[in-house]
Parts: sequence; structure tokens; C-alpha cells
Amino acid sequence: MAKEIVIVIDPGHGGTEGEATDGASYHGITERHINMTTAKAMYEELSSYDGVTVYLTHDSADTKMSLKERAEFAKSVNADYLISIHYNASEEHLYYGSEVWIPSTGLHYAEGYQLGSIILEEFSHMGLLNRGVKTKVNESGSDYYGVIRECEKLGINGIIVEHCYLDHDNDSSYRDEEEDYVGFGIADATSVAKFLGLSSSETGADYSNYVNVEVPIPETVMYQDLTPPNQCVIQLENEPQETGVIDLVIRAYDEDSALLYYSYSLDGGNTFSHLIPWMETKKEHVTHVRLSDITDSEVNIVVKVYNQYNLDTSSEPLFVSFSMDEDKNQLENNELKQNEAGNNAMENTKDFKEQETISTEVSSIKKAESFSLTSNIPIPSIIAIVLFFVLMVVMTLKIVFKKRRHKR
Repeated sequence: MAKEIVIVIDPGHGGTEGEATDGASYHGITERHINMTTAKAMYEELSSYDGVTVYLTHDSADTKMSLKERAEFAKSVNADYLISIHYNASEEHLYYGSEVWIPSTGLHYAEGYQLGSIILEEFSHMGLLNRGVKTKVNESGSDYYGVIRECEKLGINGIIVEHCYLDHDNDSSYRDEEEDYVGFGIADATSVAKFLGLSSSETGADYSNYVNVEVPIPETVMYQDLTPPNQCVIQLENEPQETGVIDLVIRAYDEDSALLYYSYSLDGGNTFSHLIPWMETKKEHVTHVRLSDITDSEVNIVVKVYNQYNLDTSSEPLFVSFSMDEDKNQLENNELKQNEAGNNAMENTKDFKEQETISTEVSSIKKAESFSLTSNIPIPSIIAIVLFFVLMVVMTLKIVFKKRRHKR
């Protein structure tokens, strides 16, 4: 008969009022209380599967336990895995989504990564942003988070599940009611059942054929990403066609971890928008963005991208002016004026030609009138005038000849 697998569920934080470690506390929600709700729901659901024994490190939010005591309890029941239940918050109140922290070495890293991937897949189906399965190592080279570190000392694979953020409105719909915290516990239990290939004679659930992702066992410590994204470049996808709308192409990538969010500034990086999930298009490392909330005629755009470890890289500023629309209108007005001037010139030319034509016609009429005056004299009168001139010439010649004879 196969050995029973022992799972210890650890509700994070705890203690009595005044000395409790409450964890995150926002919007009237205290983490130590909801951790207990989720842990108990997980306990009930996971206990319905065959071949697994389940424990809680403590069953009251008023119980105070050190991280070492939690690991020692897991050791006392020969636990194979300890799963610490938590909800998240950030000092800047910027982030949202779910993440899982796992050991940084050996088989515990590989198995932790497999289980963490399933948990985050379940949460993604619920609509939460997947912030990744991650490690965090301190300066001494051991795991940063105490419950993981204490479990490693005792040979137990301990992981931390951060279900969602209590201080960000983007995750508010996942923490509205107690049913939400119960739902997280059921999702946690289902994930463990898939990871271990469990089935339940009680409920009929069967994950015996579930195939985990392949994760090689690392030979060295798997450190967290300590560097920001390698690149963030922005450019206009096309020229702005209307005031208030800009289409951008963002090219960004990180060699060491996935990109999670981006934000943008319209004032050169002084203030930024809320964080927006990074969604790559079919072309790797590229996303397309439409900014439609612009009210100024000139903006200086800066985009910032964030990786899984909340490290960010900013783009160079991109200055965009909507005055080009005014210039275009001015150009159109100038063209219109030029066309009007051209039309006026054509009209003037036309008028000049018409006047010239009229003058020519008047001259022609005068010539015609002059000709017609001459042509109106009767022909007999013309003949008489000609004969008169001929007679005068003949008489003049006779007088001249007589004078010459007299002198001789």
C-alpha cells in the first residue's frame, strides 16, 4: 500500500488582540482572519481525497506561533509539504494578482514550481493576474522567507501562497465575501490534488492522470531576478488623427523574468497611470496601446514596464503635439485663399479679354463705317470729278506752251 502523503496547511499570522501579527489589514479586512477561513476550507476539501492526511498548524486566528514552531509542527507529523496561506499588500498599493513563493534549491524547487504553477493556473481561471512562481534568496544564500527557510532546515518542502491583494481595487471582487475566501481554499485543495494525482471516492473527483509540467532539478541556487527589464521603447503606431487619441507601440522584454504590467505618463514621467496588465500580441515583446484620455494639445509620453519582481524600466520620452491639426487647417485655409485669388485673377483676365474684344469690335465698326461713307458716293459723280481734274490739267499745259512761243 502506498504511503500516505502528509500535507500541513498553515494559516499565516495569528495571535490575540494587542499581540497579534495581523498581516495585511485594509478595507476592514484583517489577513489573519481570512487566512484561517481559506485554510479551513482547504483542509475540508483536501481531506475528502484518498491517500492524503491533512493537518492545520493551528485552528484559531487568535493562536500565535513563530515561523520556527510552524515548521517544527510539520516535522512532528512527518509532513511532506507545508502550504502557508496568505493574502498580499504592497507599500505603494500599486500591485495586484496572485503569486507563489517556493524554495530555491533542489527537488523542493522543482516540485514547488510544479505545484505553484497549478495553483496560479486555478486562480487565472478565476480571473486573477498571474504574478508568477518565484524564489527569494537573502544575502547569506538561504531562502528569504522564514517559513520556507525553517522548513528547509527540517527537510520539508514549504511554499507560500499569496492569493490576491487586499489593498488594490483591481482584486476587490475576489475578496468581497467569506465565500470568496472559501473558494480560494477549495482551489488550493484542487491544485494539490492535481499535483499529487489524487482521486476521491467521496466526491468522484479523479486527477490520477494529471500530468505536471516538467521542471528540471536545479544544480545551483535559483536566485530571484535582481535586474529591471532590459528594454522599453515606444513609438507612434500612426499619426494622431483626432485630438485626445494616441496609438502607441510598446516594445519591451526581460531576459530573466516575465513582464507583468505597464503604466504611462503624459507629463514626461512626473506622474503615472495605474498599472495595466502587460499583454503581448502575436509578435513577441510587443503590445499595442490606445491612449484616449488626453485633454492637452501637447503631451510628453513616458511608458514604464514592470517584471515579476516589481522592477521597472522606463522608455525615453516621446513628445506628441496635436497642433498638427491646426497647421493642417491653416494650410487648408491658405489653399482655399489661394484658390479664391486664382479664381479672381482668372475672372479679371476674362474681363480684360472681353474688354479687348469689345475695343477691337468698335475699331472694326469705325473702319467699316469709314469705308461705307466712301462707298456710298454715286459712280457718275466720281467720273465727272475725274474729267474736271483732267480738263484743268490740259488747259494749264496749253497756257504754258503759248508763253514759250511768244518768247521766241
